Amino acid sequence: MIIFLHPHRIQPPVGNQASIPCILAILQARTRRRRLTDKRRSNISSSEPATPSEWAYLDDYFSSPTPYPTPGGQSSFYPLHTSDLPTSDPPTPTQRQAPTPPYHPTDIGPFDEVTRTFIPPKKDVRQTMTPGQASLFDALFSLARPEDNDPMGSSTFLTRTLPDPRSAYPMPIGPIPAGPIPAGPIPARPSFNPRHRADQTAGRLDQTNREDSHDAHEVGAKLCNSLALDKKVQSNTLPFLLQSYALWMRQFLFEPVRIIPLARDYTVEEYYEGPRARWRMMAISNAVRSIIGSTGYTLEALEELEPHMFQEFATATASFGKDRAADRINALLAMSTTYEFISVAVKVFSLAKVVKSLQAVAPIFRRACPDSDDRPVNLPNILSNINVAIEYYATLDVLFSAAISRPMNFRYDTTYALGVYASVFDLENGPGTRWVYGVPDRLVIIFARMNALREEFGAGVDPEVIREIEAEIQEAKAVVISSADPILAVGRLVVQECWRLAAYIYLYMGLCGADSHDARVVKVQGDFMEIFLRTKPGRIPDSFLVLPLPILGIATRHPDDQELLKRRMLALPECSRKGTTGNQFIKILECIWGLANGSGRPTTWSDLRLACLYIAGV
Repeated sequence: MIIFLHPHRIQPPVGNQASIPCILAILQARTRRRRLTDKRRSNISSSEPATPSEWAYLDDYFSSPTPYPTPGGQSSFYPLHTSDLPTSDPPTPTQRQAPTPPYHPTDIGPFDEVTRTFIPPKKDVRQTMTPGQASLFDALFSLARPEDNDPMGSSTFLTRTLPDPRSAYPMPIGPIPAGPIPAGPIPARPSFNPRHRADQTAGRLDQTNREDSHDAHEVGAKLCNSLALDKKVQSNTLPFLLQSYALWMRQFLFEPVRIIPLARDYTVEEYYEGPRARWRMMAISNAVRSIIGSTGYTLEALEELEPHMFQEFATATASFGKDRAADRINALLAMSTTYEFISVAVKVFSLAKVVKSLQAVAPIFRRACPDSDDRPVNLPNILSNINVAIEYYATLDVLFSAAISRPMNFRYDTTYALGVYASVFDLENGPGTRWVYGVPDRLVIIFARMNALREEFGAGVDPEVIREIEAEIQEAKAVVISSADPILAVGRLVVQECWRLAAYIYLYMGLCGADSHDARVVKVQGDFMEIFLRTKPGRIPDSFLVLPLPILGIATRHPDDQELLKRRMLALPECSRKGTTGNQFIKILECIWGLANGSGRPTTWSDLRLACLYIAGV
């Protein structure tokens, strides 16, 4: 699945910003809002998810499309068997087209079809608040800069047109690797019930908890439904895949509703690439349903897919030659398969496997970037106008490097190129990958700069540079994200603020050589614990604090705070299962805390590197 974000290169107003005191103030107003939500929910049928009226117009948008006709007059749905794979040489790879310009009513073409463009509705969350909550929420906007004219950030970079049905979707794109595909279709897993409660093991969080019910209903109602789909029926294959991807979005994305239209379009587009793409999508779909259904899931489907993904990565890398333009086309096609696989791997695979996956994709990513080979990849440019697979890889490379104190796969140029402005990342619907993990994109760029400085200078960075980065972190405020549920809005602010505090800890401990007893570190860690203690456990914010967990945890000194952090993270399915990246993060912190508490010394940044090598071997 590829999702393109194409910003108009104009300098927009700076987005809305928030601070710790405002977040804490809103947390105090949660009880009254929760009672109002309970009262409203009691009027909703228990068998059907509620669908907000402002999203009703999307029903047609997310209905399963009619199969595109093929030249032979047959439907383009193919059963997912190995016998379907072409035995002859595949056709010449066709470059996946970039999104076409928005359709205008005056355009004349051979098809009488109106291109549908999605613009998220503008919401005023104050309408659902009590007067006291609205007053507290208004305090968030008082921190905005004078030039901010649109308090709700209505500008959007998510506008795109639907794929052209005339394009040759049934034809496979790119060469098919020589390795065999397992015979027969991958068995379908049990259908998902949107109101299913996962087994009550180790304090696992409810999959449809109150805090993200609004987003869950919107995603569930628009991309999937409660109807059991048998994927063995050919007409159900695409709806089955759409439903599976919707389940993943609502469970593991920070802003799932924001990308519903794009996710649907590109899932359909990838489906029509050919039999191999459909086989890969079916394997991921089965894995997703297994992962979400229970903590006792098996990784059979994903482990069956893994060697074929690595074979495709190796084949793509070996195909590169001296033609830079042709190589980039092939690399972009190969990158289109990486986002789904790596994003699932981060949740269920070990840390070593995730690092291995990033290393395998590295040469493909580099060829897919527009920067010449003799220049570093410009990160702000990547985050502002390149497809999601490219953006996601760069973001994960940067964040994993910081989280496990390991060199990045690439050095990134963090200067803003002509036409790319820092303020564009402060928009509610701006470009970048905030919708995945909740990391403000300006912080991703700052983390990349700090990673490069640490790799080059260690803890001996120029004090003037330290002050400059400190000021940049201070400016990277959280973006207020509109939501019908103010509790959910506050949870998202908490995630973004915790990432900002993690950046401070990395700056002081990683680049300045401070230990956990340093006054600056103590203050930042105290701010984090204050927010963490006053936020109710739930998918948001807890699930999106797993990635910065090693950074936030290494600065945590008090045993009670350490135990609280550990207990809340172990309540998450991605952390409670042994062998996952999240579970290994907790073991890494236990190793660091044990050494420090046993010797009576403060923790240092070098402890993180040693613990990662000892626990995960990376």
